[in-house]
Amino acid sequence: MEMREIVKDCAGPLSTPSPALSLRTTGSSPDDVEIQTTLGEAINRLIKHHHKSLKEKVSWAQLMCGELGLVHALIQVFSFGFKSARLFGRNLTVWDFFLKVTFDFNQSQGSSALNSSPQASPRKSSDRQTSTVPRTTQLRRMYTRLITRIETTCTRLGKDDKFQLFVCLAVHDRLLQRIVADLTKAVAAIQLYDEFSFLRDPTLAGFIIHVLEALTPVEVPVDPAMKKTLELQ
Repeated sequence: MEMREIVKDCAGPLSTPSPALSLRTTGSSPDDVEIQTTLGEAINRLIKHHHKSLKEKVSWAQLMCGELGLVHALIQVFSFGFKSARLFGRNLTVWDFFLKVTFDFNQSQGSSALNSSPQASPRKSSDRQTSTVPRTTQLRRMYTRLITRIETTCTRLGKDDKFQLFVCLAVHDRLLQRIVADLTKAVAAIQLYDEFSFLRDPTLAGFIIHVLEALTPVEVPVDPAMKKTLELQ
């Protein structure tokens, strides 16, 4: 029951406004200290729920996608210092940043393939590339494929809801802290974020990565049917 509830709340469309929409409509602009506090509290509640020490009666779905859940906190993290409408007159969302990271990575992989030696046999070349691919490239390939699958499969979802689904799956797969660490190195982070943002300020980035590592032992349920649908794409 918990798995289907978290899918309903995180894969929407939601019956209540998403955390990102709530932030925009209220016009709230928390500072970096407030955001760190919000994120820390959201993670702490998840850990307590995992260890069954949380006193309040609450579901995984509420802790992940509720008003003060992890997704809400991460929306604040990724919205802080985001250039958004100042670029090309467009009102960009956090999900657009993830799509830009995916586009840039796919472009770089295409260029690498074109520059590879044409004399090597396809089989040997493929075997060698598989064994020598850096871990950072493997990680980026993994999460950008997930982003692409969500973008192309969950067409009925809005951008904010796609971001929520991505966070739920990343936490479930224990990849979120590694993904955030990699995003700080992305060219898109320099293009779309100010220097004082969580992705570009070394101190703030270090805090986010460190606090997210606490989620590694936490098992957040996700509907297997939903994961299978995405994996088949």
